[in-house]
Formats: sequence, structure tokens, C-alpha cells
Amino acid sequence: MKIKRLIMAMLLVFSLVPLYIFGSVMIASTQRNFEKMESDNLEALSNTIIMNIESYTENQRLTMLQVAQTKSVQQAVKASIDGTLDPESTYYDYMEDVLQESREYAEYVVSVSIVDVNYKVVGSTENFMLQESSTLRNVSADILNQDFYLGRVYTREFDDGEKRVVLACQKIYCDEDCIGFVLAEIDTTYFDMLRYHTTLTKNDIICIKDRFDEVITAGRFGKKSYSENAHEVTECEEYKEKWDAINRNTNSKGSIRFEADGVKYITYYSGIENSDWLIQVTVNMSKRNETSSSFILIGVLSLVCVTLVLFGANYLLTRKITQPIDRIGGTLSEVQERNDYSMRIHVDKNGELGQIAEQINMLLECVEHQTRQEKQKQKQLEKDVELDPLTGILNKKAIHEDMEELVSRASELGIEITIGFVDVDNFRDFNTKYGHQIGDEVLKHVAASLRKAVPGVVGRNGGDEFIFCMLKRRISDNLNLVMDAFYSGLKEGVTLESGEVVSVTCSVGIMCAKGEHLAMKELEKGADSAMYEAKNSGKNTYHIITNDESKSL
Repeated sequence: MKIKRLIMAMLLVFSLVPLYIFGSVMIASTQRNFEKMESDNLEALSNTIIMNIESYTENQRLTMLQVAQTKSVQQAVKASIDGTLDPESTYYDYMEDVLQESREYAEYVVSVSIVDVNYKVVGSTENFMLQESSTLRNVSADILNQDFYLGRVYTREFDDGEKRVVLACQKIYCDEDCIGFVLAEIDTTYFDMLRYHTTLTKNDIICIKDRFDEVITAGRFGKKSYSENAHEVTECEEYKEKWDAINRNTNSKGSIRFEADGVKYITYYSGIENSDWLIQVTVNMSKRNETSSSFILIGVLSLVCVTLVLFGANYLLTRKITQPIDRIGGTLSEVQERNDYSMRIHVDKNGELGQIAEQINMLLECVEHQTRQEKQKQKQLEKDVELDPLTGILNKKAIHEDMEELVSRASELGIEITIGFVDVDNFRDFNTKYGHQIGDEVLKHVAASLRKAVPGVVGRNGGDEFIFCMLKRRISDNLNLVMDAFYSGLKEGVTLESGEVVSVTCSVGIMCAKGEHLAMKELEKGADSAMYEAKNSGKNTYHIITNDESKSL
């Protein structure tokens, strides 16, 4: 009986020991794969936040660069430096329109201002006094040395209440010399919302600070507003010691593992391009490891069971856990290597791993959608204004797009809009008698005269036909005065190499309209008809027609 018991014990030992060893190896492998998956997941989360912030700031940079390159803005800054800034001038009105549109169409931007290189206010969407000296108290010297930079966070009173904002600064260049700055105040609500929508669990903490250690946003999942005490967990001694030991100059990006009140954490940190900001993503690893601990417990209980049950459990562990974790980890690794957010994790949606995979897929889908949108916006912002190569004014496509916008604005504001069609009289004679080169000079002369006289947009419609469009907002926009100025410029003519001056005349048809429902095609049709009236009246003149709602000229 003792021998039988000994044999049974030996069989039990020799059967269970390999199984326990095998089971332990599988559990350890599962634990490592789970930790790798979590590490990849959290690193992807941190990189996603940084990518969204940098995409947003790049969008703002392109918007501010477009403002900085606008001719009316550069003209106003030059005038401010020369002491000739005129708030009643046309270019100043256009600059104000540019600033207002920049603020309205840029998300979370609460103000846009222009200052010259002497820090005097040139224009602003806020109620700053013109030529008021700006101290730029929220911009340090190193920011002003860079083309674009994000400054510190501060609190300022606006018309609709107190707001926390960060300052973005973009240089204005003219002939490679800095002549001023575009300043935009960005509401930190954007960063609060980004943090709120990006965090995966309620135990994750996101904190973004500026170079002066002032918090831009901080908080946990489910908390939209900024929370000053959200990053208290990083105040423990272990974290401070490890953080102080990091050389930020050589290690601008990395992670710190520490323990606070018996809870294990990991903090991922990284700098943000075009700023001295620091982003920290702190995650509670103890909470995340609870899921993996449950799997280990299942494995241990399975090892205690009989051999068949143990092998069955091992099969389930391999089929239901290890492979999905490998698949998740492998997919996340490929996403990082290829930078391709269109990839998805194919895992059975049943169980916790399936839910995690589904959440990651949703995150990847969100990032892919945002990336696609940002690329589309960037292409739109980077698209240069299309100019006619001969005359230097807007080409047909660009002038019609600007006219559409002006017609829409005239309808909204209830102000008068003027559209004019200009046709060079007897243009074929210039080409026949003097050659195409002189014909080109005639077109350039007409374009220059229009651009100088018309306080609006001017473009070439094709051939020897031009279009102009303007809104009547001041007394100086009187149409008769504009046309007198245009014909006065035409009288200078084109000078030939022989010294002979060739006179140039034009017939102009003008449509003036005012109302709530203005149609672009009807306005163009009216201007075209008026031009033919001018032609029939003997040429070298202009003819004006109005709609029923327009005022008499």
C-alpha cells in the first residue's frame, strides 16, 4: 500500500511538476505580452496627444503666416514704422478684415493683433489703442528670435469674462527683414477638451505646463475643466528625485516609473515643437495590472486542477489571451513603425481584451480622421493666391472666388457692392500695329491703373477683359471718383522704344446693387450689359446701372 502511495505520489509529482513549469512559463509570457501591450498603448496615447497639439499649433502657424504675408498687413506695419499709419486708408480696412476673419475662422483663438518691430500696436481685434506701445509681457526674448513660437499661459479679462490663454507669436518679414509680429491669444479650453477626449480611463492624468512651470491644462478622464490639484500624485519624493536626475537637454522625451502611497505609476513626458512646453501623461499601472492579475489567478487555479483540465486551461490561455495580446501589441508596433493609423486590430469583441482592442481601434479611427482633416486644412491654408502671370493681378479663378465672398458679405452686411467689367478698346490694333509685346504692355498698364484706382479686388478675366469688385463702406469709395482716377491713370498711355506715347482707352460696364439676396450671375450679367452700352456710346467711357434696391449715385 505504501509502495502504491509512493508510486502515485511520484506519478503525481512527475506529472504536475512539468505542468506547473509549463504553466508558469505561459503565465509569465502572458504577463510580459500584457505589459508590452499596455506600454505600447500608453506610448501611442502620449504620441497621439502630442501629434494633436502639434497639428493644431501648425494649423495656427499657417493661419498666422498667411496673415503675416498679406500685403495690407505688411503695408500697415511699414506705415507704423515710418510714422505714416492712416486708420482711414484702404489697406488699414483690409487689414482689419483679415484680422477679424482670422479670429472668426481659427478655433479657440480669442484675439489677433499686429505690432511692429518697435512693439507698437498696428491693429487688433481687441480694444487696444492704435500705436499704443506694447510691452509684450508674456513673450520672452527667445520667442522673438524665432519665426513662430508658443508663449506662456496667463489669465486676462475679456469682454465676455476672464479667460486663461496662451500667446502665439509669428514674425512678419519684408525682404528678409523682420518688421513686426502677428500675436494670437489661444483659449486654453482647447487643451482642456483635447485632454478630456484623449484620456482612456479615469485613472489617467494629463498635465501640460509652460516653461515657467505654469499649468496650461491638467485633469483626469471625465473632467473637462482645468484642475489645479490634478497632478498632485507627481508631488511625491520618489518622483521628484527621479525627475531632478533627468537631463532634459539630452533626454527631451522618456518615462519615469515611481510609486506613491503604494500605487505604481508611469509618467510619460515629452516636449512640444515650437515651444518650451512639457506634456506629462501619468497612468496608474496598479489599476491596469489588475486585469493581468486576474489572468494569472485563472492560470494558477487551472494548474491545481487535473491534467486534462490544466491542458484545457492552457489551450484556452493560448487561444483566447496570448494570441490576441500578441496581435494587439504587434498591430500597435506596426502603427508606430509605419505611422499608418488606418490599421485595425482584429480580435473577438467578447471579453475584456476584445473591449480594449475595440477602444484602441476607436482611438486609431479618431486619429486617422483627425489626421486626414488636418492634412486637408493644411493644403487649403498653404494654397497661394493665384495671380495672373502677365499683369500680376488675380487670375480668373481667384477673382471670381473673391467676388463670391464679397457678394456674400454685402448681402449679410446690407451694404452696396459694385462689379465692373473693363474691356480695352481696339486691343487687336495694338497687336497688329505694334506687336504682341506692346499689347502685353497695354494689358499691364490697364491692370496697374485699375489696381491703383479701385479700393477693392481686381483681376483679369481673360484676354483684354478685366473685372473689379468693391464694397462701398466710406464716402471715399464714391464710384465716380474711382472711375475718374482710373481714366486719369489710363491717360499716361504706354511709351514705345522710340519715345512715342500710345494712348490707351477702355470701355467699362458697372453694376451696383444692394439687397439681402444678391446673385453673382445677375451682377455679372448686369456689368456685361453695361459694358456693351459703354461700347455703343462711343467707347472710352463707362456706363453704370443699378438694381431696384440700390441708392442713386
